[in-house]
Amino acid sequence: MKHFPKIQSHKEIEVDGYWTGTGGNGLNVATYAHSLGVKVAFFSKVPLSIHSIITDTLIDVGLETSHLITEARSDAPQVILITNANGEYSVLVSDRNGLAFTPTEVSPHHLLPRAQYAHIDAFTLGALGTIGQIKAADKWVKTVQDSGALLSIDLSHALCDNQTQRASNLIGSAHVVFGNTYEATKITQTSDSVEAATALLRMGPSDVIVKDGERGLVCASEKSMAIVPAFDLPVADSIGAGDGVVAGTLFGLCRDLSLEDASRIGTAVAAMVCGGRGSQGASFDLQAVEQLLETGSTDRSSIS
Repeated sequence: MKHFPKIQSHKEIEVDGYWTGTGGNGLNVATYAHSLGVKVAFFSKVPLSIHSIITDTLIDVGLETSHLITEARSDAPQVILITNANGEYSVLVSDRNGLAFTPTEVSPHHLLPRAQYAHIDAFTLGALGTIGQIKAADKWVKTVQDSGALLSIDLSHALCDNQTQRASNLIGSAHVVFGNTYEATKITQTSDSVEAATALLRMGPSDVIVKDGERGLVCASEKSMAIVPAFDLPVADSIGAGDGVVAGTLFGLCRDLSLEDASRIGTAVAAMVCGGRGSQGASFDLQAVEQLLETGSTDRSSIS
């Protein structure tokens, strides 16, 4: 913090335990989709101090088609996530400039040919608001469009709070838009997730998925509007659940499923993710996800 808030006293909070792990929106989406059997290419900028950790994570899940740009000048950000008994969490994070692409680090060869979908996560879209990151994000978007892949984006609080016009332009250029209820209602100036999904659809994308927490998803397309309920399973924490929605839904769309059916896979993957500590704490595959979709329950013995 640059300035501590003025308070009359301090409060100590006792914790039951702690863990360390690896994560990040793009990393999560890539590894979850890979676990489902999708052919994935992952592109990221990684500070040197955690390069081996990220590499080991990718090796552990067997994701070999990765392209990492190493950042040697900036330290890795320190991220602390505090969860409660219900699995809800808050985030404390330090400077993330070392994770941001610059325009010179983005080139057309980065995108694999014949990709059906290309997903750009919320941070990469320009969450920091710096000129360099925004230019790099715009270059990523153009690279995807020139490749012929369908652009998928995930909104962020920072983008919707601080770059409303740019967020609107990005939404209009995307084929698939994901966002949580706060982001969706903020950018559309609506009062609930259903209204927000309808308003987002009018802004230009073909498919819209609003992540409405424990209530599930609101998905809207030119053909239909549906509410897809979340699975009622025990939650260790919800870190990475939104990325699970993205990975599962895009997996379903790659299989030419309807948006509603694809979104059901998204909710199932999110439920699996919530069974482990941290965004990489759950181990699952397509068989486990299909079992959950068919029966409403699954064997979670493989989840750590």
